[in-house]
Amino acid sequence: MMKSHDDLVAALKAAGMVVNAFTITSQGFFTKEDADWNYKDVPHLDHVHPNMHPVLGIVEDDKNIFINLQRVFGVRLPLSVVSYHPATEPETSFTTWLFYVLIVSVRSVQVDAETCQIETRYSLVAPRPLAWTLPLLRWLIKRNYRGLMKDDIPMRSRRVELRRRGYRFRRQGDRYSFLDSLDVARSNVIPPAGAAPFDAIGVELDRELPSGGELLLGDDGHLGLRLLRQGDHILVFPRLCQHQGASLDHQICTNKRLKCPWHGRVIAPLAELNLAQSGREERRAGAYLLKRHGFVLRVEPCVDRAPVAPA
Repeated sequence: MMKSHDDLVAALKAAGMVVNAFTITSQGFFTKEDADWNYKDVPHLDHVHPNMHPVLGIVEDDKNIFINLQRVFGVRLPLSVVSYHPATEPETSFTTWLFYVLIVSVRSVQVDAETCQIETRYSLVAPRPLAWTLPLLRWLIKRNYRGLMKDDIPMRSRRVELRRRGYRFRRQGDRYSFLDSLDVARSNVIPPAGAAPFDAIGVELDRELPSGGELLLGDDGHLGLRLLRQGDHILVFPRLCQHQGASLDHQICTNKRLKCPWHGRVIAPLAELNLAQSGREERRAGAYLLKRHGFVLRVEPCVDRAPVAPA
């Protein structure tokens, strides 16, 4: 049994609690599918939202129960959170803290092919003697909502942009799953059929890639390359995370690794070149062959022209 938003409110009112209800409506460049994915995406809470830190308790396909260490005015507040998605109801969650309960349900309305409207319904609940505090909490919730959307909508919009370019995304069943979202090692991005690597290109390393510099080749899809130079070493990374499609263009390289900004997946270089080695070097980097002669690098598609398939 999964009770609806209205059922919970009715039960709390019957117990003598006071309810302050309101709805926030927002609209963005994404689809209902993207919104469903985002709301079920458990790992992003810890990487995209700096004020949240979930301590997971129970995670199943249609439910997620955790303790959220929410930062408010610099202080971590432990909040008990239960999120679930009944078959015939919008996704619902409730949060408890001290004397308060917050019930939230989210309904998505597709406006057109790439625009979605989100109606987020809130019910703030408190004992009657504390009813006077609810307007302040309402202000805090609206402030928090703006911060969450600032972080979440770019994730959803990125998927629309990739979909326009022919990409698709794997999911299990008709709806996304809280439990499936935990597998950040799985590649869920399906590249467009027939996508070909960019044409051969030459790079003068001393001029175009000085020490500490970087160079972007191709587009920011699965066939793009990001070259980073650290001293005499050139690290060649993909520009797209195959897990859910995040761009890796702006991620800091630490210990020769990048970290996905959405889910923390660690990305190893596709290849590494060492300028301290004299003579020639040749390395495979995904769908490309890297040929270095001194300080001149040639990046060309492999003879088989086959891009690296997602795992």
